[in-house]
Amino acid sequence: MRRLLPIATSRLFAVLLVGAALSAPAAAQSPAKYVLTDLGTLGGMHSAANDINNLGQVTGTSDTASGSRAYRTAPNRVIKPADNLGTLGGTFSTGERINDAGQVAGSSSNGTNTHAFRSSANNLVIALTDLGTFDGAFNSFGSGIDSLGRVTGSAHVANTAACFFIFSNSAFRTTAGGTMATADNLGTLVPSNCRSAQGWAINDLGVVVGDSATQLSTGIPNHAFRASPGSAMVDIHPAGAYDSSIAVDVNSAGQIVGTVSVGPAFNPTAQHCYRTTTGQSIQLPADSLGNLGAAFCNARGVNADGDVVGTSSTGSAPHAFIYTDGTIYDLNNLIGATTVVLTQATGINDSGQISAQGWTNGLFGGALHSFRLDPFDLATGNFLELLSDADLELTSGQSTSLIDKFMNALASIEQGANKQAINQLSALVNSVESWLKSGKVGSETASTLITAANAIIAAL
Repeated sequence: MRRLLPIATSRLFAVLLVGAALSAPAAAQSPAKYVLTDLGTLGGMHSAANDINNLGQVTGTSDTASGSRAYRTAPNRVIKPADNLGTLGGTFSTGERINDAGQVAGSSSNGTNTHAFRSSANNLVIALTDLGTFDGAFNSFGSGIDSLGRVTGSAHVANTAACFFIFSNSAFRTTAGGTMATADNLGTLVPSNCRSAQGWAINDLGVVVGDSATQLSTGIPNHAFRASPGSAMVDIHPAGAYDSSIAVDVNSAGQIVGTVSVGPAFNPTAQHCYRTTTGQSIQLPADSLGNLGAAFCNARGVNADGDVVGTSSTGSAPHAFIYTDGTIYDLNNLIGATTVVLTQATGINDSGQISAQGWTNGLFGGALHSFRLDPFDLATGNFLELLSDADLELTSGQSTSLIDKFMNALASIEQGANKQAINQLSALVNSVESWLKSGKVGSETASTLITAANAIIAAL
């Protein structure tokens, strides 16, 4: 893909490598509790997941034979060719956020520039609406979307004498279904709205969070901001010896998450994940989420319960994390035995499903892929639903047989007999493989069922 990452996050990977020699006690350990699904790609080698909605749909960007493309999966499914959202006429697009209607906010080339877009909702013909810019020139970038379809991001504004004709991009908040208009300009934290600001997320109350330049002369340092409808942009940077900050997500309760950096903008000495109290500015160390072993942490998403996901250094590598019930956990310790290394968790929905990115065969090995992590109970429910999915074209006898096998495995799991459950799930896989060999099911159906069953086996 790569996602248009927040400034602090995009720097993280280089910083993590520098910090590889650091060491600290490991984060709290916990039994495996997520079922991991590799979402695959649109046909190319790499993909990246950026967000997940409450239906279990993931959006992100994937390589294709003709360039990178934004995608939107079906609920609780892997990436399919039909999930390609296309472009605004150019050679690439990126999917950044998705609402529960399936509308995606992102950015795409239009052949000349890059413009923010809003996609059509689920069950409609796929189409991207070009959101434009404030002056009809240069670029805009879409980064967040709420349930009404209001989009936030950053867009070019005309150079003015008040800004000494310095190039400026302002954060924006569109109306529901609307394109860029003068009233959508949220400005920046610099007087006369000079320099640049980026809106990264918006909640259903219309609260936009992001980061903005604070100095006219250099632009830096950037500070996190909150912008409520009808109110001016508010600097929420913490007091103390902190150099820059960014806000990347905000939940329905108004809790904001992001990163605060210490040290030079392009080579910080530490980065702190935070989650604010509703309506408050960042308070450190009180709002700090900790880290996985070294002082580099970037928050990426928050759900309605205040659970936070992101990426943190372990002291030797970047790992995806979840912060819940006051503790930060390495997600790689919660997915069972696998060669996958999750480097970033990018979104979490209100059911606890997580979108993530990682390597398929060890750190920096194989390919970078998109992943979905399902809490175990939710994953088993999804699999049971899958066994009755008409799209798989199973006969009633096949569906009943697989459901019986799966219910037996669930009974074993309930009794704590995981080894027996693994054998029963393996028998289910064997049945599907037998049907595939005899032509009783198609290859796509077989692959879907076998992959889902094996993911549950791996979690056991």
